[in-house]
Amino acid sequence: MLKTVGFVALATFCATIARADVRLPDQERLANNADTYAEALASAVSAASQSELRLLEQIVNPPEIELSNVEGNWNCRTAKLGGRFLEIVIYQDFRCRITKVDDGTYNLEKLTGSQRTSGQFSKIEGGKWLYLGVGYVDGGPAVSYDELPTDTNTPVDPGSTHSVVGYFEMTGENTARLMQPSPQYESQYDILYLTR
Repeated sequence: MLKTVGFVALATFCATIARADVRLPDQERLANNADTYAEALASAVSAASQSELRLLEQIVNPPEIELSNVEGNWNCRTAKLGGRFLEIVIYQDFRCRITKVDDGTYNLEKLTGSQRTSGQFSKIEGGKWLYLGVGYVDGGPAVSYDELPTDTNTPVDPGSTHSVVGYFEMTGENTARLMQPSPQYESQYDILYLTR
């Protein structure tokens, strides 16, 4: 059975993020992180098959650990929780890469699959790692996160480029996850699960 109480506590971090580099609509998404996560997880658990439950447990139950040795190539798959049409969808593995930037931030890029993301995560107050990036499809990304319109969630073409925000967490030497509240499409909560 999922240990939802302990994990919901992880998702409650940063009730508010008021930083000039975080777009206003994204500040709202991050402020509602805990409630969005709890609702989406409950919806997903209620609809999941036994095999989906086992995989979901691998994704959500490990506690966060200190970030280390994160650079390199990763397998990554998206778990969509609390969807508008399906309560849970867990995709197959695709390829991701993480590289370190000189200023202590990290670039994360999903390299394969029809839906991709590209952005940076950096350490914020409380020791968490905040991800600010864009999601896109073929032809994207049209712009980087800091070039998106600041007050709207309207995608930018080409590639329906839109904001993707959340928290990056290491969960083991060879596992990590990107927690994404209120993604623009399809679900209430996305988790990009990384393994190597």
